[in-house]
Amino acid sequence: MGCGTRESRRARRDGDRRDRQSAGEVREANVRPVRDCLVPGCGPKPIKGRGYCGLHYRRLWAYGDPLREREPMPKVCIADGCESASLAKSYCQTHYLRFKKHGDPNKGARFYSTGSCHADGCGRSTARGRYCTTHRARLDRYGTTELPPRPERRAHAQGYVLVKRPGHPVAQKDGWAMEHRVVLFDSIGPGEHPCHWCRRPVRWSTGLLRRDSLVVDHLDDGRTNNDLANLAPACVTCNAGRKYLGDLLTRNGNA
Repeated sequence: MGCGTRESRRARRDGDRRDRQSAGEVREANVRPVRDCLVPGCGPKPIKGRGYCGLHYRRLWAYGDPLREREPMPKVCIADGCESASLAKSYCQTHYLRFKKHGDPNKGARFYSTGSCHADGCGRSTARGRYCTTHRARLDRYGTTELPPRPERRAHAQGYVLVKRPGHPVAQKDGWAMEHRVVLFDSIGPGEHPCHWCRRPVRWSTGLLRRDSLVVDHLDDGRTNNDLANLAPACVTCNAGRKYLGDLLTRNGNA
């Protein structure tokens, strides 16, 4: 048992010795040969590649010439009119980031002018280009520095037609009114009028609807058909009942 133990220990020592010898051979094989660099006067150094030492090989790879040395970077940014300290590529941080992103140290910069806006009648200072902030925004949005004419008609969210009628009796505070209300009011005038369906008296009102408020009813249920022949005064109850009955018939397939 003891002899076997000594033999196993001896075998392990021999194996470790062989491993160390093989590792040393590998290290010796990986050691770069030491000989004279191709550059005169460089002396014997480990050769990096193509017969040059590490220093001259890096210069050859970067500049194409093993004798060219790296030019010292100026202390001040080389961009026109910039006096900041240089950081990389002879530029300061701002101009270097622009050069890295656009390829031009001056591209992407914001230029501010102290001149007057070129729009007619505007004396404000320019913020970007030849115009002030207001006229530049109009130019970008509409293609001109003048505001486009406001529309006199537009669509309502519920499908009706709105018209601009400032000061009209049925117009809202902002001057917009439902076209069907304007058409019927101009035809029958103010005051009380009988409901087209139940003959209950109703009158014109604005704002919140009351029980006696006049509601303009579209006889063909077309909200954009504002011909006078298609409009009739109605009370709130009849107008809502007709809408409920139309929805009910539509759901049942009887419309």
